[in-house]
Amino acid sequence: CNRCSADCNDPSPRVVNNSIRGRDYQKAEDYPIYLLNYSKVQKTMSTYHILLFGICRDLLKSSTISIEKEGKVTVEELLQTVRSMHPALEKLPSLRLAAEHRFPEPDFILSESMEIALIPPVSGG
Repeated sequence: CNRCSADCNDPSPRVVNNSIRGRDYQKAEDYPIYLLNYSKVQKTMSTYHILLFGICRDLLKSSTISIEKEGKVTVEELLQTVRSMHPALEKLPSLRLAAEHRFPEPDFILSESMEIALIPPVSGG
């Protein structure tokens, strides 16, 4: 088998100079569908577990919540998702997300393995 002859017995497709087993393919729509599917990338869902404290814990009556998102997510995106999924939190004047015991910038990309906490407004004296 020279990997491009029309009478090839090798069942796996080989592309040589826009040719598979002697047939020419000039445009993407000419290629067999099983070759086009290799280019599609599957996005994976990530589950972020968020610890709740103070008034957040009281309003949601839980110590943790889980949010499932597709692909990468930033601090700002996750905070917006939390607020939209839990309307009781929208009344709070300020909420912050902490990741790994720090307050990251809004554009910081979170990992689902990080310890994430929703920090309510606090006062001190």
